[in-house]
Amino acid sequence: MAKTTTKKSGRRVILKEIDRDSDIEPGQSSRHQTKILRRVSESIFPFANPDAGTEYDDRNFRQIGQEAGSIDLPPQLLQTAQRLSMLLYRKNVRAYRSVENLKDFVIGDGVKFIASDDRVQEILEDHWEQNSWEEKLPERLRALSIFGEQLYPAFRSEETGLVRLGAIIPFQIKRVNTNPENADELITVSVFDSFNEAPGAQVEGASKIYTIVRRANMNPELRPAFFWAVNRVSGSTRGVPDSLSAVDWLEGMDGFTFSLMERAALSENVVFDLEYEGLRADEIRKKVSEFASALKSGGIYGHNEKVKLNLKSPNLAASDAETVQQVLLRQIQAGTGFAGMYYGDSADLTRASASELAVPVAKMIQARQNFVRQSLALIFDYQIESSKAAGILNDVEDFSYEIAMPRVYLRDTTQETQSLTNLTNSLVIAKQEGWITDDEAEGVFKVALDRLGPLVSAASQVSQETKKK
Repeated sequence: MAKTTTKKSGRRVILKEIDRDSDIEPGQSSRHQTKILRRVSESIFPFANPDAGTEYDDRNFRQIGQEAGSIDLPPQLLQTAQRLSMLLYRKNVRAYRSVENLKDFVIGDGVKFIASDDRVQEILEDHWEQNSWEEKLPERLRALSIFGEQLYPAFRSEETGLVRLGAIIPFQIKRVNTNPENADELITVSVFDSFNEAPGAQVEGASKIYTIVRRANMNPELRPAFFWAVNRVSGSTRGVPDSLSAVDWLEGMDGFTFSLMERAALSENVVFDLEYEGLRADEIRKKVSEFASALKSGGIYGHNEKVKLNLKSPNLAASDAETVQQVLLRQIQAGTGFAGMYYGDSADLTRASASELAVPVAKMIQARQNFVRQSLALIFDYQIESSKAAGILNDVEDFSYEIAMPRVYLRDTTQETQSLTNLTNSLVIAKQEGWITDDEAEGVFKVALDRLGPLVSAASQVSQETKKK
């Protein structure tokens, strides 16, 4: 068990990390793991240290395995975040649904690619089939969302030029190295030889180095690999899970929901409040025993005016519970980027608000689609370069191709298309009456088209694909 220390209010707080070899049993609480992430800022940014200027001031010290001046999470905390993300995906319905929603919308009915030259098209199709992209792309996007990063070593056949991709578990990544003169340029990835060594081992000889395939270096000689990282800020080297900002709220929602279930079970219990006047303790016990026997046999309990019998039921405070639940849900929705209607919580949404909430979600999905398209384009370019090196594409002059991602339709376009129809009719009348020119009508119509956003891009994409065919 690795331990990390930090300061808070003049006291040393011990943060217990997750044992990398331990498994979390189903139903086991992970609140003690979540507390680690709540103190991430304290362990990374020492200027918030309340002990500054005292004998406990540790601003000039850093944790083992943490790069000096790095804005990445320390390796142990990053693995904790990734393990929590996986745990929540498996046991939390909203964490599971947010990952699946993003994955489903990004790839939809599949990714298509069209090359200008038939031989290039054949090479790309062979690569796609040999690497089982049709089956593995959903898995890889799911893992990318859960862990925030993926590493795929590339193995090239010298004879055929065919590139096959492997996979390395994110927990095995030791560090990602950058260009000393450009922090945004990722050069190599150091990984542990085996999963059992990560991440506590500090033995330099126990790691391998992979060279990241980049546009500036399409033919690396030392272990080429493709590194995918999302939610990475400028200057950092590692990706983080999509659910990291919502992990505390997802875990809180789990605990709160289970407590509600326990309280609901208590509501089925009825407590009889028996009050006897003037009886001793032993006499009360005897009366209670007689009363319990009467209940079991379905008998009748008779008493005089000195005995009072009342029925008590637990107070669940349902209104307070609903308020807490709504607060947690809003935090989760803000962290995952999906509104409540994407989780089935559409009771509080009107048709108009649902249409507006779909716009930012569509942009989020399109951003991830662009990431996937660029990542696949880099792999395709590497495959083309490998085929050229093997002499397979000697006579080819045009190596261009297009990658088509599924079109994103999240809004109801009925109102927009009706407005566009009305606008078109109005422009025709205005042109006939001589109120506007053709150029003015064309400008107004194009402004209206721009408001359709993804629909115009989709139509343009379909047009280009039709021309190519």
